[in-house]
Parts: sequence; structure tokens; C-alpha cells
Amino acid sequence: MIFEKLFFVGKRNGNKVPNFLSEFGLQGQQFTAEDDVRSFPQMIDFAPARTRWKELRLSSESFMHTGLTAAEQQEESVGQQE
Repeated sequence: MIFEKLFFVGKRNGNKVPNFLSEFGLQGQQFTAEDDVRSFPQMIDFAPARTRWKELRLSSESFMHTGLTAAEQQEESVGQQE
């Protein structure tokens, strides 16, 4: 997904891969043994995945910034009490 290349994923036990594909709207890239991957589309529209990735990245950055800011404030508060 990072390099926006055509890919297919075989169905397996477990939920990691289906959850990942679902998170980015790429469920159509998973196939079963009965599927003929030659009939699958030869292009993927990565625009929705890119948008979701950006949303998640911004959320992660905000979470980290908030945590670091809180830690700095706590450290300053402890330093003032000493």
C-alpha cells in the first residue's frame, strides 16, 4: 500500500489482514482459493486509502504531541515544587 502498487492477498485464518484491508477500503484485494485473480481489476484506486492513512497519521501525531506536552507540564510542575 505504501508504494501504491497492485497487490492481492490470499485469505487466511485470523483477522489482521481483513481488518487492515477494511480499514483502508481495500477488501476487494483479498481472494480465496476459488477466486480467479485474473478476473480482478488490474488497478487500485488508492485515493480513499491515502485519505484514511492521512487521517490516522494526523490522529497519531496529535496523540503523541498531547502526551509529550502533558509530560513536559508535569515535569515543570514537579520542578517548581522542589
